[in-house]
This record gives sequence, C-alpha cells and structure tokens, in this order.
Amino acid sequence: MTKEPKDADYKTTAPANGSYSFTVQTTDGETVQVPDILSYEGLDIPEFTKTKFSGTPFVLELEWTFITDADGYVVKMFDTNGKLIFNGYTVGKDVNKYTVTGSANSGFWGNPSVNGESYRLQLNAFSYDAEANASNYVYNLSEISLAETQIEWGVN
Repeated sequence: MTKEPKDADYKTTAPANGSYSFTVQTTDGETVQVPDILSYEGLDIPEFTKTKFSGTPFVLELEWTFITDADGYVVKMFDTNGKLIFNGYTVGKDVNKYTVTGSANSGFWGNPSVNGESYRLQLNAFSYDAEANASNYVYNLSEISLAETQIEWGVN
C-alpha cells in the first residue's frame, strides 16, 4: 500500500515521535490495522552539484551532496503539469552520481523527454525505519527529503 502525498499534504513541522496505528480498507471492503513507530531524526536536504547534458542523444549527468543519515537516493523528473515522467533506480548511501539516458537502463520512463522542454528534476534522499529488515526495508521508509531544480532538456 502506498499514498503519494500532494504538495498540500506537507507541513513545516514534523509529526510527533511515537506509535501510530493506521486503518486501511481494501477494495474488497476488508479492514486491516497496521502499526507504525515514528522516530524522526531530521534528514538534511540534498543539493544538486552538477546537472550537465552531454552527447547525442543527450545524457543527463547528475551529482549531489551526500546526506550523512541517508540510506539511499532516487532521481525523479516531472513535466510542467507535475506529471511524473521519469523515475530512476534507487542508489545506495555511498552513491552521489547518476546518469539519465533516454533508455530504460537508467530508470522508468512514463513519457520520453523532449529536447528544449522544461522539466522539474527532483532528488529524494531517504532513510529506513530502525526496525526494517532485509525482507521489508523497502516498505519501511522513515524519512524523505528532497531537492528540486528546473532543467531544460538538452540545455546546459
């Protein structure tokens, strides 16, 4: 189960640390209660240090600052209507570079990029819950912080 928050869902203050219980209803009407423990640490916001296009067809080379408590990063790109058009692969905490190409080798494309078009490039740093383990860590995100910048595809 997931819920992608909208901009209006974000607050300037963090929720209180503690135990929470979420009630979820399936499409079949079944109700399930899911517990969660929140321990907020205050993950720093990453910064892009490089957004450079090279080659033909264009390749977007990205670099960013390391975030001390991050467990990994993911790059996303949105069109001017806010629609997600690219979702990169998750990289580990020791990686601060990523290359976006027009192929599926660099991530999942919903729509291809268009030369000269404007996009919102996003970098998400994230950390996992302390109780996450090898089989469920991907479902146990503790925090996400993100950086955004505007780019024009193919223009440095």
